[in-house]
Amino acid sequence: MSLDADEELSSALQTSIVDWKKRTVQFDVYEVARRTWYLGAWIRHSGWYPDFKKRLYRKGIAQFAGSLHETLQFSGPCGRLAGDLLHYTIHDFVNMKLTWNGIPLSPRSKCLKREKGTGAERGGWRLLGVSSRISFCAADFWMDTAER
Repeated sequence: MSLDADEELSSALQTSIVDWKKRTVQFDVYEVARRTWYLGAWIRHSGWYPDFKKRLYRKGIAQFAGSLHETLQFSGPCGRLAGDLLHYTIHDFVNMKLTWNGIPLSPRSKCLKREKGTGAERGGWRLLGVSSRISFCAADFWMDTAER
């Protein structure tokens, strides 16, 4: 089982794994639904949930590739476990602003690739990206908090 430092298993996923260990294994790789905590609320819209991640796999059958947002490389079908992988990302607006300004929140950020182009080109694309992220994140955040 592979977990990031900002993730934990829901009680339903824990139960699912215990049940899985009691039966005959059908697949070499299993995926779980990841639910993201963002600015004090669970995000359940815009493709953020369920965000299926392949995290349980037989040793020697699969391996992670990539430096920052790794993907599990394997061949064959994949099973699915019930329950959620809880992902705690941006906790408050201070973390959000630091992340958008490119200030690392973890030591893994040194793996980020350098941007290419002139300063003006990078700034324009960065501004476009930030405004897009603000729109999507704000819409998701308000949709989810309005449901409370």
